[in-house]
Amino acid sequence: MNLDRIKCKPLERAKNLCVSRSYIVGCTGKKAAIMDKQLNLIHTIEGLDYVYSAEVSLDETKLLLISTLNKFYIADLRTFEKTRITVKAPYNHNLEGQGCWSFDGKSVWIPVHRNTGYINSTLRRYCVNDLTQYEDLLADKYCLNGISRIDANNTYFLTGYNRQENNRTYFIHFDGIAFREIPLAASDNIITLSAAIDMKKELVTLSSITGCQQFTLDGKRINTISHPCPKNKTLHFSDVFMPLADGDADKQTYIKEAAASFQLENISAPDRITKYGTSSCGKYIYLASESGFYLIDESTGDILASVSEEYGVQNFEEIAPGLIAIATWTGVKLYSFCGK
Repeated sequence: MNLDRIKCKPLERAKNLCVSRSYIVGCTGKKAAIMDKQLNLIHTIEGLDYVYSAEVSLDETKLLLISTLNKFYIADLRTFEKTRITVKAPYNHNLEGQGCWSFDGKSVWIPVHRNTGYINSTLRRYCVNDLTQYEDLLADKYCLNGISRIDANNTYFLTGYNRQENNRTYFIHFDGIAFREIPLAASDNIITLSAAIDMKKELVTLSSITGCQQFTLDGKRINTISHPCPKNKTLHFSDVFMPLADGDADKQTYIKEAAASFQLENISAPDRITKYGTSSCGKYIYLASESGFYLIDESTGDILASVSEEYGVQNFEEIAPGLIAIATWTGVKLYSFCGK
């Protein structure tokens, strides 16, 4: 099976994307390119600050754009007018792109953070009709690092570290009124980088710096996902600073020697899984990692096709059956494939 590249100019500079029933939105940091599902550019929203995360409301009339800084934007998908909201002190620490729409589209849920020597979070609901109005929940109990809307059962799923229990990792199910807070086993305390919930299989997949693990919805670990073909890298921190030498051989030598003296050369970097999920048809596994993207046969575990990426793949989204978008630091790239 082949993964055939499809050129899509509006996504070439994007670092991440989101997909809804009718829209594809690619975020570059300063801009958001809005396209239809036929890859036609509809509009580009400009004047954004470090926005790499977006979500379309359930009725597809509004767009939430969340900065890595302490601000987010609401854009109208008919007029494309946007409103910026800056989160004020004390909860003015970086949002890191976390947030989601409410089911009725009247609110957005944003985990806001404050720095008190370590990061504490509060789950905040902003009223879209009057963004000066908000309600705070779970104040300072967790460091929240993930929230997603689960359409299958009209709930929200959050992950976080409980500050009152020595940073124990928690799954939090929220129906808009009540929270069901589930502690993971102490041995499963991990620094979560991404979480994906699969309601069909009733499991949660967590990707972290220490590995990729799967849990039941109630927090019981059931599986560890191994990379089928890991391609570990060797990192040289001198490469990061080499452009400062401007071609000067003496400066280049100095940078290499300085990096070596701090033991920052020849560092082995494992091929960490960044995201893992099943295709809509159920036949394939999609796997993103530090080495690239992999299309895997769900029943056999065999790699059917792969794409190498020097700086890794941070995210993927299925545009349609047989059409996948992968997010890399060098742009979002589209690939088509035909099933067996």
